[in-house]
Amino acid sequence: MIFEGFESMEVTHRGDHGFVYVLCWKQGDKEVPFYVGQTQAIWGRMNDYHWGEFQASTDFRVGQAVRYLSEHDLRVVSKYKVVQGKRPEWLHREAKIVQDLEGEGWLLLNRMDGYKYAESTEELERAKIERFMERIRENAVRKFSAGSHP
Repeated sequence: MIFEGFESMEVTHRGDHGFVYVLCWKQGDKEVPFYVGQTQAIWGRMNDYHWGEFQASTDFRVGQAVRYLSEHDLRVVSKYKVVQGKRPEWLHREAKIVQDLEGEGWLLLNRMDGYKYAESTEELERAKIERFMERIRENAVRKFSAGSHP
């Protein structure tokens, strides 16, 4: 069949919802969360992270985190769900997921401070992100060695 090996995604046009998502890396059969977000346009948001423009602090931070993990041969996936309602509801759901994950002991990129692009450099911020991601990976190793699982 011509579609062998293809993935499917639903394409809809509704203005009454948004998305919450958790970016994770795959470690064996486990998924390790490292960032939580919300958006009206999930595919556009993932594209923002792919390009990771320095002028957009969050896009750059998340994009560099994904690049860091990829360079360490870790596969990154996005877990997402539709949230009915407007942006305040998406923000509420995002905050709840962050709270729940941190309550389980996960360290998230959400807690890394942003920057003002006119007052910093890509090299400096990339180094900060890599150090933060090393802390996140060390935290995951500790959780797994202690017997905690996602």
